[in-house]
Amino acid sequence: MLLLFFLLTTSMDTDMGLARRLPPPPDKQQKKQEIDVKKRNMLVVLISSTNQVLCGGEYMDIKQVKAKAKEFIANVNNDPNLPEKEEADVPFF
Repeated sequence: MLLLFFLLTTSMDTDMGLARRLPPPPDKQQKKQEIDVKKRNMLVVLISSTNQVLCGGEYMDIKQVKAKAKEFIANVNNDPNLPEKEEADVPFF
């Protein structure tokens, strides 16, 4: 009797989750946009299973990666092996 009483008096809430509306599927005739990324603009960082870091084709300590990334992004001397620069107007600056 007690089991039946507790089963009937307790509320059995079910998790409903969040209501989401998915975007419509893309048209079959629509082509995917291909993005052309120049290898010059990529800094490849690889980490091996033995925690060796290969950054830009050179083995280095993990503490040196930040400096290498800053040098790569800044491209102070306009080196052709580093990323190309592009001027852009940024509003409010």
